[in-house]
Amino acid sequence: MTAEPASTLSTSTSDTSRAPGLIGRVPPQDIEAERGLLGSMLLNREAIGDVLPIIGQRSERFYRPDHRKLFDVLIQMYDRGDPIDLVTVRNELERRSLLKDVGDVDYLVQLAESVPSHLHAEHYARLVIDKAMLRDLIGAAGQVIEEAHNHHEEAKEILDRAEQLLFNVTDQRVSEQAEQIRELLD
Repeated sequence: MTAEPASTLSTSTSDTSRAPGLIGRVPPQDIEAERGLLGSMLLNREAIGDVLPIIGQRSERFYRPDHRKLFDVLIQMYDRGDPIDLVTVRNELERRSLLKDVGDVDYLVQLAESVPSHLHAEHYARLVIDKAMLRDLIGAAGQVIEEAHNHHEEAKEILDRAEQLLFNVTDQRVSEQAEQIRELLD
């Protein structure tokens, strides 16, 4: 098995650095679920259609930047109706000068071989979403803590903003569920 790309040593888009006690802690993530999801998408184009209602087209839900880039490419290829397999994805990544950013051809092969079939793609997508929501929650909590410590505003204003930040995290879940229902009805 080859080494993981160097670009994997990064953090989520959620700012978890604001919460006390989190410096040096790795934010919630499930790299194996990310690998399983991307591997499923590489194995079977239809897996992409299966997971879009769950994860949407939001690559920031992935923890690893290289996984975000690969997800974006797969979604764009899917939207264009392009065939998706190791050859076409490699060619698209090379065309965009992104192959080194997502690892190399060996890493794409590892992703495809990391899952026995594409049938668990939806489960992997739910695991990825769950960890992303936890990172979002930590980021929101950190922002609230920072604002409370700075206390430039009255407590009621900070509480109102805290409520809104937490609502935004839960609203993402509700929006994703509504999108799933909308997809099923279409």
